[in-house]
Amino acid sequence: MENMEKKDAGLPAGKKKRKIPWSMLYILATVVAVLLFGLFNQQFGNVFHTISNLTPGFLSLGVLISLVYFLFEGEIFRLLLRSQGYRISVVEGLKNALLGLYYSYITPSSTGGQPMQSAYLLRDNKIPAGISTAVLIVKFMCFQCAFVLVSVVSFIGMYGNLAANNPTIIRSAPLLVAQTFVKNRCGYERDGSFTTDREDGWQYYDCGIAAQTFCLAAHDLGLATVIMGVFDRKRLQEYLQVPEDQELMALIAVGYPAQVGGAPKRKGVDVLLSWK
Repeated sequence: MENMEKKDAGLPAGKKKRKIPWSMLYILATVVAVLLFGLFNQQFGNVFHTISNLTPGFLSLGVLISLVYFLFEGEIFRLLLRSQGYRISVVEGLKNALLGLYYSYITPSSTGGQPMQSAYLLRDNKIPAGISTAVLIVKFMCFQCAFVLVSVVSFIGMYGNLAANNPTIIRSAPLLVAQTFVKNRCGYERDGSFTTDREDGWQYYDCGIAAQTFCLAAHDLGLATVIMGVFDRKRLQEYLQVPEDQELMALIAVGYPAQVGGAPKRKGVDVLLSWK
């Protein structure tokens, strides 16, 4: 107490010693560094251009979804810590979630988020490192399991919709073009070796160019096209009697459009192209 009184005695009456907000200065320095990096990096600068092209409604929806995500992140921390006998407030849970996200973004391979969250819980909430580490591991495993489950369900639903729509398009199209390629031809040398390390992948590249050119030519004639890649390839090859040295790549439905829809908003050339 005497030491404290001696330290305070040197200060003018009515004034308290101010603490330097190191955390805020650190965040400000990081923001300035990111902005400077964006000024001298063409690809990073495209991010701001993309954001400026977003509609206000979608941008607001994205911000709202992000806020809800942060709140759920904080609540997951609270529930897991409560199961171990430790309680933190909603604000503390939200701060922990934002802290982990921040350090994940500024560290290589997003390795700094969890260690800083554990250190924060130990410093400000007096939660042992073993408890906080176990909670973070359980949270990580739950996230991975949920991500895999949602991905599988989404893929099944998407594939089902494509498989359901394609038969309708095939039956209603007045003309159906089957695109094939000759096996072991594109990307090979005369002695049978691969030309590049892409091996036989060049045939898909060439088929894409050919399909695009075909569709553009049909568009000039007032025709509409639909490129389809989801179908029973084996049965269709047998039905079309495709030669054994060829493989069926895609189906292109051709016909006059029942209605002309508007083209979606395109990205600018400065976004799609980069140069040095």
